Amino acid sequence: TVVAIVEALKSNGRVAMAGTFFESDSAQLTPDSDAVLAKLAESLEQMPDARVAVVGHSDSSGGFAYNVDLSARRAQNVIEALVKGQAVARARLVALGAGPIDPAGSNTTPGLPWTSSTTRLRRSSQIWKHTGASLTLP
Repeated sequence: TVVAIVEALKSNGRVAMAGTFFESDSAQLTPDSDAVLAKLAESLEQMPDARVAVVGHSDSSGGFAYNVDLSARRAQNVIEALVKGQAVARARLVALGAGPIDPAGSNTTPGLPWTSSTTRLRRSSQIWKHTGASLTLP
């Protein structure tokens, strides 16, 4: 909910956004992302002075440099959707790519459901409250 997003950003300095943002090996946002992005934009309206870092993630399939680039493109596409589709000011947003560094679960973790034929569950977007030149970390 919007309240939960705002509370997480204020108390923890970050919030992981759940939802299917991207297909495997793609930086193109899925239509399912629209509802989550609308909630994030509404949350940012309630925090008009907040600047946030959108951190993209990927799984560990493929090379490290490729996945860092893919996750950065994912974060940038989230920002573009927030700016163009939700009227969030670009100056409030910064994109970062974490690649496979901070997974929601390992590609080899038994029992996790498949999200596609080749990847397991992954965190695809995370929002961090940004203050000045550094991120506010929990």
